[in-house]
Amino acid sequence: KMQELYDLIYTTIKDTLYKNLLIPNALKEESVNIIKDSVIASIVSSMTREEEPVQTELNFQVEVNEDKKEVSAQEDVVVNKEMKNLVLYPVGLALGTYIIAENQEGIYLIDQHAAQERVNYERYLTALRKKEVMTTYLLVPITIELSASDFLVLKDNLSVLTNMGFVIEEFGVNTFIVKGHPTWILEDHEEESIRKIIDLVIQIKDKFDPIKFNDQMAKTLACKMSIKANMRISHEAQEELLNELVMCDNPYNCPHGRPTIIKFSIYDLERMFKRVMN
Repeated sequence: KMQELYDLIYTTIKDTLYKNLLIPNALKEESVNIIKDSVIASIVSSMTREEEPVQTELNFQVEVNEDKKEVSAQEDVVVNKEMKNLVLYPVGLALGTYIIAENQEGIYLIDQHAAQERVNYERYLTALRKKEVMTTYLLVPITIELSASDFLVLKDNLSVLTNMGFVIEEFGVNTFIVKGHPTWILEDHEEESIRKIIDLVIQIKDKFDPIKFNDQMAKTLACKMSIKANMRISHEAQEELLNELVMCDNPYNCPHGRPTIIKFSIYDLERMFKRVMN
């Protein structure tokens, strides 16, 4: 029952967010309250419709029937229509952290770290969900030395790594050697990524949940492999990041819930500069 309730709340919130405009307006709070009220109303409505079974959905994608190639929902829903139709033109970088972009509707501030976290997070999740496993072999294998207790935990859970595409073997006392890794591991960050993943496997011990594990791993790697604050990137890199962000399934927040983008409409700017008085 608790799992059904969780699935109901999760799916209702996700569907409600998709149907609202989610880019926060820098000077207004109304949109947040509208979304909150809409979520609450939707949950109450769903819980009172006893004749309808709870629908479980554990990802941010519209399900497609592979045989009929039809969207499973009763109505055609364009996911994140607001963002998918958004064209942003970067014009600068403020404080080495916030990309300043514009279009015919106003000015946008984009947190470059939060934005790339979202892009990387969805990229890792997509790779982890693929059934086909592809491995890249290392020219120089990586040795991982562990404590005796961590060595035993990893040994008991080694299949978690091999199922993902890792080639890993015991190599002496309390040590493993990694000879290959999944192709989605970021180049030039192999050892750091592998150590992070091994740490997560050790933490799960005997309570392995593949969905939660993949989510946590994607969050961890996305954060570590994203550009940081106070790192100045080129105009071309800004354009590429914005183009990738708008194509994300959920482009509005980083995996930890922080906003990626905030809008100042033309009207907001004119009010601030007293060009309009109401």
